[in-house]
Amino acid sequence: MPIQSVERTAAPDDILATLERDGVVIIRELIDRATMQAMMGRVAPRLAERKTGGGEFFGYRKRSIGALFSHGPELSQLPLNPVVQALADKVLGPNCNTYQLHATGAIQVWGGGHNQPLHRELDAYTPFIQPKPDDPEYILFFMFAGSGFSAENGATRLVPGSHRWPADRRAAEEEVAQAVMPQGSAVVWLGKTLHGLGTNTTDTPRTGLFFSFSVGWLRQEENQYLAVPVERAKALPERLQQLLGYQAHGTFLGWVDGRESELQTRETPLEMFEDVEGVGY
Repeated sequence: MPIQSVERTAAPDDILATLERDGVVIIRELIDRATMQAMMGRVAPRLAERKTGGGEFFGYRKRSIGALFSHGPELSQLPLNPVVQALADKVLGPNCNTYQLHATGAIQVWGGGHNQPLHRELDAYTPFIQPKPDDPEYILFFMFAGSGFSAENGATRLVPGSHRWPADRRAAEEEVAQAVMPQGSAVVWLGKTLHGLGTNTTDTPRTGLFFSFSVGWLRQEENQYLAVPVERAKALPERLQQLLGYQAHGTFLGWVDGRESELQTRETPLEMFEDVEGVGY
């Protein structure tokens, strides 16, 4: 089953319908190529500083960096894109008070190596959270094509429909599809969808810029407070600061004394919880 593609002008509800049905969808050229090339200008020098490796799990032929939104102001456009925000609101919004950035980075696949084992974003939480088909969605993943993705250069492998499978079901090779897409496009998948890096059989690396969102009460995969510490975060758009986690989840989860609950990079003279009944501190 191929991965369904939609145009960037498609209504968010139509994109969501495909995502919920298949567990994955490609949004073609969501970011224009000139903007994406400017973003690549920020991350390419950082990737060039890294050695090719990654071990068995990553097929030995990848380079990667984290803390994506610390590498240049252009990159802030990715998680703040209206289509991205609309999908996150619809997928994760019903399951939390606020959602947050979960993991971020750029990943480059070079020639050689092998396919990454198929896995799920939720695997990091086993055995405490199992990928059950009828459970709510906790993670939403976006992979943007920094360079064009082709079957030959290692486009991400995904298994449409696997978000509805029992956790122990294995995918046959004929059930695997690749996210073939032009530069600036995004492939989006759910936390229960099987996926993995492909093998690059060309002489040119392929680069993806990625980030995921998770519900705000879940431990983030990448420690955003060390990746983008508060003094650096203050230079970012306020909504991005919130997404990084500089925002409390509800009244009591993640509060900081002397900081505004809605934007914790700002200080407040108010003493939090002093007059709140039922808090025994």
